Amino acid sequence: MAKGVKGFQKGNEGRPVGSKSTRTIEWENFGKELLEKGMPRALEIMDTCEDDKFMNHFTGLLEYFKPKLARTELKHEGEQTLTVKFIEDGTEDSKS
Repeated sequence: MAKGVKGFQKGNEGRPVGSKSTRTIEWENFGKELLEKGMPRALEIMDTCEDDKFMNHFTGLLEYFKPKLARTELKHEGEQTLTVKFIEDGTEDSKS
């Protein structure tokens, strides 16, 4: 491509939309190999851990599959009433 020319040359449309780049394919293959070879050892190590260490490692790994839920705090000033309605099986139950 000539210096200063941007984009593709005429007739070269580049990689098809939705196709993976070589780098993406290599990264996915590396991740697959890492999991296949590392998982048996990780499970073996976790089997020998004390309960507290096991839970620490387990929850750390679990975050990659089930992200932590964010905490939500409700703050208000003055006197306000908050009404929460629980709806189960089509019936309403109001709790204040």
